[in-house]
Amino acid sequence: MKFLALIVKIIDNISVIVGKIASCFIILIVIVQFREVVMRYLFSRPSVWGWEVAVYLYGANFILAAPWALKESRHVRTDFLYGRLSQKGKAIIDLCTFSTFFLLFCSLMTYFTVRSAIASTLILESSYAMSPIPIWPLKIVIGIGFSLLLLQGLAKITRDIVFIVKGETI
Repeated sequence: MKFLALIVKIIDNISVIVGKIASCFIILIVIVQFREVVMRYLFSRPSVWGWEVAVYLYGANFILAAPWALKESRHVRTDFLYGRLSQKGKAIIDLCTFSTFFLLFCSLMTYFTVRSAIASTLILESSYAMSPIPIWPLKIVIGIGFSLLLLQGLAKITRDIVFIVKGETI
């Protein structure tokens, strides 16, 4: 049990650290967008790459922060019945629904995004803009993000099983 708790704690810590790092991307997005606005409206010289870089940074932020949001139970959920259940009832519902839908979705997304990242990296894929921006780093980040989300989901499922069986939280 201690080993299982240690693994879950490691996964949690990785999710928090990566999520906090990803939250700093918002500052970079603001800088890129601010630069773009200044260049466009003060100098009439917008860049070709500004908007695209901001979108890529936001995508990286979104997928890398998702495991942290899952760890903290910050994802949106429809809560007309769930909130009224006991902690054990919530764990049972989560185990039945979450493990089925989440594991299927995340497993497929992890497989396909990692596969896409490998293919993109091998050809050093870039965008089709006038000033091409490398896409392969973003695809690697998306693959890593889904891998971390899958791990955090497995940690959640582990917590639910332990709580249902032993009545303990890890």
